[in-house]
Amino acid sequence: MRRENIRLRALARSGDVDARLKLGGFYLEGTTDFPRNIKLALEYLSSPAKVYKKETALIICKHLCIIEIIENFQIESLRIAAMFGNEARIKLLSLLIVKNNQEEIKSLVNKDDSILCKRIRMLFSEFRQVEYKLILNEIAISYNIPVMEIVAIEARSALMEGNYKKAEEIISLVSQSSQNIPDSIYDIVTKILTAAEERSYEIRKIDPSLIESSLNHSAEKK
Repeated sequence: MRRENIRLRALARSGDVDARLKLGGFYLEGTTDFPRNIKLALEYLSSPAKVYKKETALIICKHLCIIEIIENFQIESLRIAAMFGNEARIKLLSLLIVKNNQEEIKSLVNKDDSILCKRIRMLFSEFRQVEYKLILNEIAISYNIPVMEIVAIEARSALMEGNYKKAEEIISLVSQSSQNIPDSIYDIVTKILTAAEERSYEIRKIDPSLIESSLNHSAEKK
């Protein structure tokens, strides 16, 4: 380990806020002297977050993908970072669309001049139905964000709560033409279908072709 990095780690361990901010960033990014370690990075960044809220949030959201942000409970950091950076705004936008948080979506797109956000603003201003399914697909293609993984996480969470209607609503964002559909989506659809049959309610919002693919996927696993 280089001498300056030995000194940096010593300062960080002694509680120096600036050193902890820098070292936390190194651990998030992963360097020769500091291999990537998200848990350790977030521990180092916990105290700088109280002093350098903006800087800490931007570092976290630069080096964590949206799935890692969700899994490590850094949504508030994402919201802070989204106030200052387009990359974080797009990550947050993808999550808000899946959560169907209309008011926060409107607020967010009004702060961004990207082509995507301008188009969403136009749809809202013209009182047209916003086709979130298409927007998510565009985000996946243009920004390389794993939106289907976000859908899977949120739908799985709804299933764990026993809220099958909410899970159906979330899965309705998926079509057979969606980019990179993970196997977990097909498994979730199968569980929703089973619950619908047991509770005698009709599935209205899930793409029929996705239902067919999910049933085929389930049959192939047996």
